[in-house]
Amino acid sequence: MNMSLESILQQAVIHHKAGESDKAEELYKKALAIKPDCADALHLLGLLKESGGQTAEGLALLRQACAQAADKALFHYDLGCALLKANQPAEAAVEFDQTLRHEKNHADAWFKRGIAFRLLGDFAGAAESFFNAAALEPNFFEAFVNLAAAQKELKEFAQATGNLRKALALKPDHAQAHNSLGLLYAQLGDREKAQESFRAALRCKNDYAEAFFNLGNLLREKGALNEAVKSYRLGLRYDPESVAALCNCGETLQVQGEIDAAEDCYRRALAIDPDCLLAQSNLLGCMNYNIRYWPQELFAAHRAWAQKHESKIALLPPAAIPESKPTLLTIGYVSPDFCKHPVSYFLEPILKNHDHGNFKIVCFAEVSKPDAATERFKSYADVWRDTVGFSDETVSQIVRQENVDILVDLAGHTGGNRLPVFMRRPAPVQITYLGYPNTTGCSTIDYRLTDAIASPEDETGWYSETLVRLAPLFCCFSPPGDAPAISAPPFEHNGFITFGSLHNLARLNDKVLDLWCRLLKEIPGSRLLVFRNTLLGKTKELLAERFARRGIAGDSLDIRDSFAGMEHHLSVYSRVDIALDTLPWSGHTTACEGLWMGVPIITLSGNRFAGRMVTSVLENLGLHELVAASEDEYIQRAKKLANDKSRLKILRNTLRTTMVNSALCDGKTFTKKLEETYVSLWDKKNSRQ
Repeated sequence: MNMSLESILQQAVIHHKAGESDKAEELYKKALAIKPDCADALHLLGLLKESGGQTAEGLALLRQACAQAADKALFHYDLGCALLKANQPAEAAVEFDQTLRHEKNHADAWFKRGIAFRLLGDFAGAAESFFNAAALEPNFFEAFVNLAAAQKELKEFAQATGNLRKALALKPDHAQAHNSLGLLYAQLGDREKAQESFRAALRCKNDYAEAFFNLGNLLREKGALNEAVKSYRLGLRYDPESVAALCNCGETLQVQGEIDAAEDCYRRALAIDPDCLLAQSNLLGCMNYNIRYWPQELFAAHRAWAQKHESKIALLPPAAIPESKPTLLTIGYVSPDFCKHPVSYFLEPILKNHDHGNFKIVCFAEVSKPDAATERFKSYADVWRDTVGFSDETVSQIVRQENVDILVDLAGHTGGNRLPVFMRRPAPVQITYLGYPNTTGCSTIDYRLTDAIASPEDETGWYSETLVRLAPLFCCFSPPGDAPAISAPPFEHNGFITFGSLHNLARLNDKVLDLWCRLLKEIPGSRLLVFRNTLLGKTKELLAERFARRGIAGDSLDIRDSFAGMEHHLSVYSRVDIALDTLPWSGHTTACEGLWMGVPIITLSGNRFAGRMVTSVLENLGLHELVAASEDEYIQRAKKLANDKSRLKILRNTLRTTMVNSALCDGKTFTKKLEETYVSLWDKKNSRQ
């Protein structure tokens, strides 16, 4: 008995819905044998083929159906969905537009159109589509969530927050939406609501690793370091291979002074992803704080890092030396620290005093959060190029386009560095300077700037770069313009000597604490003030316990994160008579700040550049009496100064003037000598060509 075309299609659909694909296909083909241009048969067979994994054949059939029935919104919609699934968003968007042309209130078509535009990177188009979907279907949860995501990309954070709240009104227990809302609140600077949202996400899903990680990031930003570490570790229970979380946890532990635990995090991250540049640079930076590593071990680790990455980079031909010396020598500075940052104390006097008649200054800025200092740095540059978000290859090409003659790295292995750019050799002469107290390990960086005190003439073996010694010292300090006035020495009203430390906690290793506690015991009645804004909660307790194990507690120790009414962190120096330096990494910026506030610092000159930076500063200020060559001498010099109250008064009243009149604060002279060094290095390179 012959069946009609309509009956065949009805039977085919029954088999199709029942999952009996072979029978359905046979009947669809039978229908097409009767009527080859049957749009319904083409459409349904196309859907069957596409869902069965025969994508190309399915798409071809769906297109034929649309050609036969161009005014059928459903056909265009299904073709759009299939194209979206096949990762063809541009073609999919066209079909959704066709759907909406014939059925403008098709909420799902608007939604899928938004997905297509999002995949194409058109977030404005995506937002418009999701908005229309949500307007047509007020209970369309996914539309509100995706609208918020698109608005976030457009930096419309307030609007995105409102739409996520609408989504959560529909599904209050949706963990991912709570997590996304927390990220938006964090972006808006509302930490309390962000924390509340992350915790809400975890109440909905107690094994939600990403929410734990985001909460950890927020707590870390707030200074709640111990809570942050706990949150990271809880998240790592559920996602133990999150390299980003391991790096963040390591960085937080490092700020707490837990160097070994931080190093363990970085090594775990590298076991998962051996090519993670962040984990590798973090590990190298962390090793510099650790007293157990000798300079030769640090050098070997840095070289191993560089060799590994240099071997993977397809090196471009070295940047060519011009046949004739350029009229303006172009100096390129690469840094993430063109902002309020310790490095800016030493960078600003250079950029401010460059001779623009003979030098063209190009700044390559990896600045994630520009501020007022960034605007000042921009004003000093002839050319300013933001590099955030650009690949290393792209930045290398930008450097070449700017015809940079000498490219200067100012970050080393600190956060935001662009060392892989230097590995591509975009400039004829490449230098590392200022931001990192060790070698980069890179064979493509020619020179490292230092001085004869920080790097004595017999020290050459532990650097991949050739050492170039500036005279008389390696840096120039720009005093903070908002520094408080110098106070009277606190011993005058206290009746006892107060030693002080404003160092980051990573520097307070066991060797340092042993030395400080020994000093306190040898000067009866003396006290130690340890100040850092991260000394909160458990972090403070842990440090106090470390001192207590060495017999220092009670009135002998004052650990603070703030003082009532404190408007500037340098005002802490009004409570300090003598600052104490650390090892193996001395506190260079901290020392300069303290000296500016009239507070002398006792340093132990170490066996590496990192341990001699403060020595260089003190020797150039004529303060040899504050430099020790051994632990015993460190104690002796500190005791001698503590017992010489008249000398302490003199230093309190004269240090600032001494600095102003020294090479340390003479930006013009320092920069002129630096420029002469640049010319000399350029000429040397040019003579070899």
